[in-house]
Amino acid sequence: MHDTFGYGTKSFSGVEYIAFSDVLIELEEHTNFGGDLGADLLVQASSGAIRYIEGLTGSLHYVAHASGREILGIGNFNADGTDHMLYRNGNDWYAYLDGAGTNTNIGFRSGLSLMVVGDYSGDGRDDLLFRSDSSGWYSIVEGDGTFSNVGFRHGESLKGLGDLNGDGATDILFQRDSSGW
Repeated sequence: MHDTFGYGTKSFSGVEYIAFSDVLIELEEHTNFGGDLGADLLVQASSGAIRYIEGLTGSLHYVAHASGREILGIGNFNADGTDHMLYRNGNDWYAYLDGAGTNTNIGFRSGLSLMVVGDYSGDGRDDLLFRSDSSGWYSIVEGDGTFSNVGFRHGESLKGLGDLNGDGATDILFQRDSSGW
């Protein structure tokens, strides 16, 4: 077995597989960091090194060193046809990395909790839905950095996402806690 950043290959009963030590593995159904249209595997080692394994070739690619950063999600935030890794550092600064390691800042979001990623505007860029920790106010930061308010949802719970009306944008489904409507 060779070992680099906790990555190596092993064999068990004649089947070769990839073995990891001290890593966080994020799996997404259609994650595509390399632009090859194959599903890729994102790996963050405990040292902070972020790599992805191309689904079509099995090639291992170094993206960046991200010690102290928490990977929160995957999305195509700039409509370039590849996925990006959304992360937050310890002081609530949000940004994303592409498969080549290029960093794009989203900004400081103190007092807000990231609820979910989706294309709420229908422009092909994934957006971020945040909820205020103190008031329950929802807002969206679009992939191009535009900030918009969704509104106050006191007494309502976020239940789901989807294109509920067929317009190509992700819709948000809330349910009233008291009545279930």
